[in-house]
Amino acid sequence: MKHIVTVLSAALLLGTAASCGSGDKEHKAATALSAKADSLLNAGDYEAALALYDSLNHAYPKEIDLRKASNTKRAQAIEGLALSQAPVLDRAIDSLNNRVAEIYGQFNREQSSQALNAYAVHKSLAGQKTTGTAALQPRINVEGNDVSDTPWSIAVFAPGNIGLNKLAVTTASGQNFTLDVFSNDGQVGSIVASVAEPLGKYLSQHPDDPATAFVLSGSKGKAEGKLGSAFSTATAESYNYAVAKNGLRSALINREKLERRLNIARRQAANGAPAENPANPK
Repeated sequence: MKHIVTVLSAALLLGTAASCGSGDKEHKAATALSAKADSLLNAGDYEAALALYDSLNHAYPKEIDLRKASNTKRAQAIEGLALSQAPVLDRAIDSLNNRVAEIYGQFNREQSSQALNAYAVHKSLAGQKTTGTAALQPRINVEGNDVSDTPWSIAVFAPGNIGLNKLAVTTASGQNFTLDVFSNDGQVGSIVASVAEPLGKYLSQHPDDPATAFVLSGSKGKAEGKLGSAFSTATAESYNYAVAKNGLRSALINREKLERRLNIARRQAANGAPAENPANPK
C-alpha cells in the first residue's frame, strides 16, 4: 500500500511540475510579446503595436495582469494611430472640397419652380431649348439633401406624350448606352445617377468619343435627336462632380468616425494610464 501511495505522490509531483513548467513557458512568451508591442508603441509604429496587443489578448487569456496592462497601452496605440491618420484625411477633405468647388464653378444654378429642388446645369448648355423638342439635360443636385443616390441626373424631354421610359445614346465610335427613364407623364423624365453612371463614366474617360445622337422611346412612340459636344462635356462634368461629392461625403464620415475613436481611446487610456504616454512622451 505504501508503494502505491509513493507512486501516486510522485506522479502528482511530476504533473504539478509539468503544469508549472508549461505555465512559466506561456508567461515568458506572453511577456516577450508584450515587450515587443511596447517597443513598437514607443517607436511610433502604432498599427503593428496594436496588432501585437490584440494577439496578446487572444493567445494568452490566462495572463490577466499582462492583458490588463496592455489594454491601456492598446488604447494609446489606437490614439497614436488615429492622430497619424487624421492629417491624411484632413488633406483629402481639403482636396475634395476644392475639387467640388472647381467643378461647381462650371455650372449655373437653376430652379424651374418653387415646388422643385434647385439644380445646376453646365454653362455649356446655357440657353438650351427643352420645350416642344427632344432634349437631354445633365443636372447636378445642389440642395443640402444630396445624401441620396441622385447627386446628379439627366433630365429627359420628349416633344409629346410618348409614354417615355427608355433612352438610347450613341457615341461617335458607335458605343451604345440604353438607360431606363423614370417619367410621371410620359413626356418629361429623369435618369438617376445609378442608371446614368455608365454613360457619365464613359464620357468622362473618353472625351475623344463624344455622344452624337439619342433615341427616346416609350409605349406610344419614339423621338430622336442629335447631340453636340456640349452634352458630353456637361454629362462628364456632372459625373465628375458626383464622384468628388461622394468622395467628400465618405471622407467626412470617416473623419467623424476617427474622431469618435480617438475620444474613446483617450478615455480608455486615461483610466489607469501612466503619467507619461509612451506614444506621446512629454
